[in-house]
Amino acid sequence: MTDGSPSWRVARREFALWRADRVTFWLISGLPLLACVLLLAIFQRRTAHDLPVAVIDRDHSEISRELVGQLDAAAGLRVMLHPDSLDEAQSAVERGHVYAVIEIPRGFERDVFRGRRPQVGLLLNQQSLSAANTIARDVQEVVLTAAGRQSAVLRMAGGLPMRAAAAAAQPLRVETRPLFNPGIDYGAYLGIALLVGTLHCFVFLHGARTVAAERGDGRRAWSQAARGRPWTALLGKLVPAWLWWFVFGLGILYGAYSWLGLPWMSAPWLLIAGWGVLVAGYLAFGALLSSLLQAHLAYSGVSVLSAPALAFSGVTFPLAAMPLLPRLYGECLPLTWFLRLQTQLVTERIDARFAWPTFAYLLVLAIVLVLAAAFSHALAWRKRASA
Repeated sequence: MTDGSPSWRVARREFALWRADRVTFWLISGLPLLACVLLLAIFQRRTAHDLPVAVIDRDHSEISRELVGQLDAAAGLRVMLHPDSLDEAQSAVERGHVYAVIEIPRGFERDVFRGRRPQVGLLLNQQSLSAANTIARDVQEVVLTAAGRQSAVLRMAGGLPMRAAAAAAQPLRVETRPLFNPGIDYGAYLGIALLVGTLHCFVFLHGARTVAAERGDGRRAWSQAARGRPWTALLGKLVPAWLWWFVFGLGILYGAYSWLGLPWMSAPWLLIAGWGVLVAGYLAFGALLSSLLQAHLAYSGVSVLSAPALAFSGVTFPLAAMPLLPRLYGECLPLTWFLRLQTQLVTERIDARFAWPTFAYLLVLAIVLVLAAAFSHALAWRKRASA
């Protein structure tokens, strides 16, 4: 856009409208910034710590008390209650005071000294899936470690050397090595996904607002500035919005990555390009809805399409496990492919050549949306001109 061109005049008019309209100002700056700060505050601790649990110690022996102390010392657990019965423990779970109940049976110390394998019960509230997984992992680690140590001590007391006793205590063991996100860092995995999911809602809404806000005299002034050219008018509207969200969004993402302490990604230029493509796609998507529908219907369409988009992206539930129709819908959303690109480059840090197919899918979807927005806007423009 050169100075004095119709597109430039529309762009300057758009910037002036931003400054004059407080709603637009908060929509593109204050509200998204506040939302992102609140999201990052949720993941300040990065991993789940000190999840409250209840322990029913029916043995009250030295070994059982030692096990309770080890459970309380685990990073993800905090022994909050010591109920006397399962009914009391269940009531605590139902009231939301604890996430799980751990039961140490009677005769626990006796069975340990006799070489038996006493069973420690674990009752989980699986409604809180992430908390339940963290508790189950920590309880398993503590119990297996304690059992192995006691077994080794007994075998050493029977005359076995220390190494032989340790080997006999755990004859088979599965060694698990996570490829990515070994510490289960929710900030790295879920936090940045929610951040992008929040930003894309504001981008989508702004794209709809840029076209829907031009009604009555405003549309005539818009047409005069663009000299009656529909594509010029749309370009002058969307390019300033794209420049703003490209810079503003990258600034928020960079600040989030730095605050979360994420390692430098494998190909930052590809993620920057992907963000630019995502912004272009959703601005065009919003403009498409405003060209086809009345303003209130377009805004409602933005809410319906953007609010649940994260659920269809494969972040919260595996995309491959979805039925056919929800999976196809998720794969048609640009957000899905950008989040996959972000995971590949930021969390997994794979080589850029393996992330190119993901970027290509994102680019194709954005091009389709831009062309559809331009075509529908031109039709709507000519229909109003002939009316």
